[in-house]
Amino acid sequence: MACTSIGGYGYIGICICINFFSKPKLMQEIITYTIVFLAVVFLIRKFFVTSKNDKNCNKGCNCG
Repeated sequence: MACTSIGGYGYIGICICINFFSKPKLMQEIITYTIVFLAVVFLIRKFFVTSKNDKNCNKGCNCG
């Protein structure tokens, strides 16, 4: 009896997953927002986060 209920829940989970991925507009929005989020994170890290100086750079070399 427990095996049947686990199989039933697995089937419901598969149906929900297939139903979720069968909506192209929803998936397109999720992919778009993910790409926008990653682009914003990249730009924030590139321009606003200070990087550490190179270990090979001396303080008097005007390299940074």
